[in-house]
Amino acid sequence: MTDRIPQQRGNEDFHLFTEGDDLVDAMLADIAISQSEILLEMYIFKEDGVGRQFVTALLQAAARGVSIQIRLDALGSGRVFTQATASKLRECGVAFSWDNQWNWWHPLRYQRRNHRKLLVIDERIAYVGGFNIGEESSFRFSGAARWRDTHVRLMGPVAKQAAVLFRSYRNTNACGEERWFGHSLLMSNYSRRCRYRLRCLFNGRFGNARSKIWLTTPYFVPDSRTERLLMKAAGRGIDVRILLPGKSDIPVTQWAARMSYARLARSGVRIYEYAPRFLHAKTIVIDDDWSTVGTSNFDYRSFFQNHELNFVSISDDINGCLSKYFEGDLMRSKEIDLHSLENIGIANIFQRLIAFFARKYL
Repeated sequence: MTDRIPQQRGNEDFHLFTEGDDLVDAMLADIAISQSEILLEMYIFKEDGVGRQFVTALLQAAARGVSIQIRLDALGSGRVFTQATASKLRECGVAFSWDNQWNWWHPLRYQRRNHRKLLVIDERIAYVGGFNIGEESSFRFSGAARWRDTHVRLMGPVAKQAAVLFRSYRNTNACGEERWFGHSLLMSNYSRRCRYRLRCLFNGRFGNARSKIWLTTPYFVPDSRTERLLMKAAGRGIDVRILLPGKSDIPVTQWAARMSYARLARSGVRIYEYAPRFLHAKTIVIDDDWSTVGTSNFDYRSFFQNHELNFVSISDDINGCLSKYFEGDLMRSKEIDLHSLENIGIANIFQRLIAFFARKYL
């Protein structure tokens, strides 16, 4: 499903994507008409049926003389993207690099992953969101079991800002600038002034919410302050709903999330688990005029360790569309109440111990 959402002010244009095949087709079409530059960074770039389409399209663009820079996370893509293909891209003029490779002199840096998913074309078009490059999100390859995700295509001045953020990835001063374009902002989570900018942004919005907080995330392992803010919001009558996957690709994160279900439910937070397939979308809708789509999960790693990138909007239209998607997903989800918590509780002491440490270190 794809919705085109025109931004009425600020000379901006948006598309939202919730189906991987639609997104892949759009990205490949834009790569095919690129004229000067392609900037691509991915946490996971799989060299599978979907990934090979991108490799072919990028090689064709390079043959046309398009300048291409590719940055892949060494942990996320290292086992699924071959060195042979990386070498072929380099031989064809692509500036290809592995990000955050293991370094014996700086082992702790390996924990700080580049979790961003960003494609910028000619500084005119940018894509950012939850989709990686791989077959798991494609109906053509994975059928009904494909992952449910959300991504956004941006045009206008904010797309140019995306190119700036790509180039200033290691420049924390530049990454720290907040530049609104109309009703849009692209925001990284790290700067020299504030290392946890997305968490600070979310918490500020939670504290000032007037009517609703609708949160979708595949991994829910928040810090205690963020969790308290959600419970306080529910306590003052805000409609707080959290949508999580019913089945996770990383079970320990689900165990960790479920440890907080009872506390949240007692405070009035409504929790849902999405049933049809794995839910990988990362969106927040607050009130009727604030929303975000991005790469940041709602967990310790995204808040405090990883490099992330989120699109933030105060457009009523985008908020309305994301709200519509959220309501549609709830219809395919099971609400968790206090009476049903015993049936989904953590099964044994071993799982409880793992979940406890997961909440501290994931």
